[in-house]
Amino acid sequence: MKSNIHSVALYETTLINLRILRSLEPGFRLDTTQRLFQVHQKRSQLVPTWFTRWWSSQDRRSDVSRIQLLFHQAHQCSENTEGASKKRMIEYIRDSVEGLKNLQTTYRTDLTMTALIDVILDQIKHQDPLTHAQYTE
Repeated sequence: MKSNIHSVALYETTLINLRILRSLEPGFRLDTTQRLFQVHQKRSQLVPTWFTRWWSSQDRRSDVSRIQLLFHQAHQCSENTEGASKKRMIEYIRDSVEGLKNLQTTYRTDLTMTALIDVILDQIKHQDPLTHAQYTE
């Protein structure tokens, strides 16, 4: 039963983080250091976002690694569920692609980040060809 509770918690956390990723707009920064992702929005603030990210040891590449892990978890969840739960996970994965593309826009001058995000998008496409086709230009 404990394993089942853990599976449900992982499933729900994965859905929430995919939804957060989906809501990402160009120019916004993602914080993946906590169990649930957070978005740093562009706004005038006393402490700049770059300083806050530096202070809390946030790093673009570690964020992308956590995003890769999120999609791996999402794929595992979709493989291990059936019916409406499976359909819901696949839908959330598809919806999150737009946020990934927006994150790529945010880091457009960082070729490494762009390439890392391209790899994630490619993995999504190969796991579900219909997902990526919706968002190609």
